[in-house]
Amino acid sequence: MPRTKALAGLILSLSSASLLAQSPGSKTDKLVSGRIVYVASMPIDLDRWIVEDLQSWGKYRVTANPEGVDLVMKAEAPEKDTEYVLKKGVPQPKKERPGPTVASIIVVDWVTGQALWQIDLLNRKPKNEEGESPPSQHAIVSVRGLTPEQIAQAVIRNLRQYVDQLQKTSTSNR
Repeated sequence: MPRTKALAGLILSLSSASLLAQSPGSKTDKLVSGRIVYVASMPIDLDRWIVEDLQSWGKYRVTANPEGVDLVMKAEAPEKDTEYVLKKGVPQPKKERPGPTVASIIVVDWVTGQALWQIDLLNRKPKNEEGESPPSQHAIVSVRGLTPEQIAQAVIRNLRQYVDQLQKTSTSNR
């Protein structure tokens, strides 16, 4: 009997160790296997457009409850220190110039909190000669002059291309 318990304990520890030592690509498999997504509140009402585009895609079911979902999509703005200039002896906030990242939209695994996909929204005009970059875990989109609806479409288009690529590679590896 003690041998059976020891054997069961060994099997249990080996199986849990194998779960922890998953392949590097397995973390992004959550984007493929996930079904329910929560979209957090975002600036310029971007979340509303993203929810609409996710629903028309049909890959994920969008919910208003962040508990128990597979994925969470949220926006994060980079922290900037406010710079001041003196105007008539009074410090005034310096006007922001068009800079690099306006915000990043990140898709995280709800259980682990691990970032699975990210897109940086850059405050610059899209260049005509810039072609579509290949789908990747970290994408970049130039958003100056775009409406929130157009930004959401670009975000979901990039996410969709990346998830489609993951699905193709996961089915070809089987």
